[in-house]
Amino acid sequence: MSIALSTVFGSEINVVVQPRDSERTYSGFPGAHGVTTMFLGTRGRRIQVSGRIACTGAGYAAARTNCQIAIDSIEAYLWAGAIDYTWGNCVYYAVVWDQFRLVGDSGGKFFRWTVPGYCIVDFIASGRAIL
Repeated sequence: MSIALSTVFGSEINVVVQPRDSERTYSGFPGAHGVTTMFLGTRGRRIQVSGRIACTGAGYAAARTNCQIAIDSIEAYLWAGAIDYTWGNCVYYAVVWDQFRLVGDSGGKFFRWTVPGYCIVDFIASGRAIL
């Protein structure tokens, strides 16, 4: 069973999947010109999810606390095992998350208060489909 990426990161996300990385080893031998190579297989696809967390509250402090709760729930996926995820019609098998970081605006602010009463914070999550 797979989990929708929007369930983890919310609905305001953008998902980018890079082609698989390949791994090779190169060896040289005394008296021989050039090298030999051995293909060691692929090293999975890199997956990047960028998005925005937007939370409300009675005021800025409460909204920011709600944002932090959302951040903490996403952060828990960093130490989870490999999980299958879906985005639209695509399934990404055996994904592990390597990094989840917040992104500041041009003024260096990470948590921003909007006029309609939302505290917003942008993020980027990086993972790898290990199959």
